[in-house]
Amino acid sequence: MVNYIRLVYYKEDIVLYIKLQLFLEWIGFRVYEYRLETDENIMDDRENAKWEKNKTIFLYRSQMKEQLETVLEKETGESFVILCKKTDGFLENIHSVLYDIENGEIPYAGILEKIQPDLLNNGLNYIIEKYQIDMVRSMYTITRLYVNSKINYKKSELLEEAEKFIFKAIQELERLAKEEEFKLQNNLRFFFAINYLKDLQNAKRKLFQEELVWSSQEIVDSLNRLLEEEVDFKSCYLLKVSACEKKLVLSLSELPIFNLESGQDELDYVAQYKLGVFYQNNLLDDKRALEQYEKCFSTNPKYYRNLYKLAFYYKSNENYKMALEIFLRILENMKEKDDIYWEIEKFEYYYKIQYFIARIYWETGEYLSANLAYQKAFQIWSDLKRNKVVKELYRKKEDNIKAFMQNKYCLEEKRQSIMNEIGLSLESLKW
Repeated sequence: MVNYIRLVYYKEDIVLYIKLQLFLEWIGFRVYEYRLETDENIMDDRENAKWEKNKTIFLYRSQMKEQLETVLEKETGESFVILCKKTDGFLENIHSVLYDIENGEIPYAGILEKIQPDLLNNGLNYIIEKYQIDMVRSMYTITRLYVNSKINYKKSELLEEAEKFIFKAIQELERLAKEEEFKLQNNLRFFFAINYLKDLQNAKRKLFQEELVWSSQEIVDSLNRLLEEEVDFKSCYLLKVSACEKKLVLSLSELPIFNLESGQDELDYVAQYKLGVFYQNNLLDDKRALEQYEKCFSTNPKYYRNLYKLAFYYKSNENYKMALEIFLRILENMKEKDDIYWEIEKFEYYYKIQYFIARIYWETGEYLSANLAYQKAFQIWSDLKRNKVVKELYRKKEDNIKAFMQNKYCLEEKRQSIMNEIGLSLESLKW
């Protein structure tokens, strides 16, 4: 069973990447990102990307074809698939690629030939036909905008629309499963997709301390049935972890689920990171959390969410030198001038990193550097509305996103507090 897929894409195609990433994760693939900044670095970055046989999909436009074929000629027969950007639709790309594979128009199609039966079963074919941008936006809203249970969120129109659409999709898919009498063994990804959406709706409810819509235990039981059919279905393990997290009380007996998932693949840096978060947030074990963050760092030293955790750990323990070094490393990797191609989450991390850098400088007496970092922290929000992800996923709702972020991070209150503390003018801290 194919579990891991790496999507290699140009930074200009960030929205297409997000659409395909969300869809593939929804049906149970683990997706890893590798973004190309220019066509010149395809050859140079091959090793850094950890491109592997039968695990890599290239998203490309016509001008990339020659460069990619140069790379592929050095590989054995069916190592990679080239995914053409034929339309801007949600999943028409999947259909067009499968069609081209059947007609022999796409070379190196090893991985899609392997997952083709999964994508064309009756249940997922219905998903592809039925859901377009609304599902992408709904999943993105819940998984990207609302991600931190420690933040005092306010409900928003965006979130309510997302939950309503997710709930409607679950009802339709469950109805379809009953009407068509889908057999479990032929539709593992279809039933995974239903459980994924249930867990997503529960995640929203948990944030606001509302009654869960779906039983966490029933989700776990359903995933166990999928694993009885296919023990190597790795995304089931991580979804079981997520379902367990929705319970009010977590026990040590549930920890093996994390350990099992974490040990499945030495390259699975996301699972290593999540295991660290579990130790830190649920078991309050900072020592074991740090061990996992360091393990994740050794697997992927550029994963900025993990780097942020490491830096914040050192800052909390007043190791300002180490914290500052890691924070600055993250900023260097983020390439500030490319914020038009960032995901929304990167704006948040940039803001938090600059804010904590400012706090470190202030606490160590470097006041001019603190002032500059504070200004950068707030000014980044002025670029949010021109960001490609915001403009395409939340078309005509850009102001809603900006207002959401202002509320999420209490920007007005923090701005006033900073002005009172260190004397910066309100004008210098604008967004």
